[in-house]
Amino acid sequence: VDNKKPATDINIYDYPQQRTGPSDRFQYEKIKDYLDIDKMEPELVKKAIDKGADNSKRNFGYINKILKNWVQNGILTVAQQEEEQRQLEDSKVSKQK
Repeated sequence: VDNKKPATDINIYDYPQQRTGPSDRFQYEKIKDYLDIDKMEPELVKKAIDKGADNSKRNFGYINKILKNWVQNGILTVAQQEEEQRQLEDSKVSKQK
């Protein structure tokens, strides 16, 4: 088992603070659950945080909804999320035709 974490993992708990403002214990625990219990990739958690920040959603509730939705849909990796996004865009295109 390779226990070496990529450098990108190291600040995952600090990341919301960098992007959306002060974080609290609840946020820390939720992120920990997504990583430890759901086995979500840290990069995917970052992506949700970025999505919130990019949409000017500064509260963790918005980010948490994104993460919860992904878990419910079995999306735990960036690759799975990108594939879901591609399928979503493809279905929009085919509906327009």
